[in-house]
Amino acid sequence: MVPEKEWRDDGQNMDKRTARKVHAAAFKKTIRDIKKQYLQEQGYREDPETTELPSDQIHVYVRKRPLLPHELNKHEFDVISSIGDREIVIHECKMYNDMRHKFIVSHHQRFSRCYDETVDTETVYRDAGKPLVLHAMEGGKAVCMMYGQTGSGKTYTMSGMFQYVSEDLFMEAVGDVDFKVSVSAIEIVGSKCFGT
Repeated sequence: MVPEKEWRDDGQNMDKRTARKVHAAAFKKTIRDIKKQYLQEQGYREDPETTELPSDQIHVYVRKRPLLPHELNKHEFDVISSIGDREIVIHECKMYNDMRHKFIVSHHQRFSRCYDETVDTETVYRDAGKPLVLHAMEGGKAVCMMYGQTGSGKTYTMSGMFQYVSEDLFMEAVGDVDFKVSVSAIEIVGSKCFGT
């Protein structure tokens, strides 16, 4: 990667994506400062163990994945902050037209629950999946949908959730309980739908 001073001295033209990487250190520091300031202003003290979810029928959970080795090798950096247990902030790192001055636009979104890259699949299942399993075991119907672009962690998360679902189902089915379990998995890719 070309250091910022060397790039300026050479007078090279630079596209926005490259400029974002060249200025990565400044952007990362600003993102840390924004997150710190936002946490202080909001006085975040939410605890996922004690914070009640709304009683809506539909909940949206967001799980942030860590940067992958190939992304780090390309000098990408994290632009998503998890604020408390219900808010995600996406920091859009931009350049003015002169390609020298930087700015960040932060987009805040609230969800039923948010998980940063340090949270394990068991915790995600306990919060998002287990209530669905318990509802289904009481005779209800439950749906869990995963949505995201390729490489965002859907398969990783869903594979772990399948394991915990099966463990919970069969641990509850002790004794002379007669029950039938059916699971449908549907994958939508573009305008095509694949099911099992």
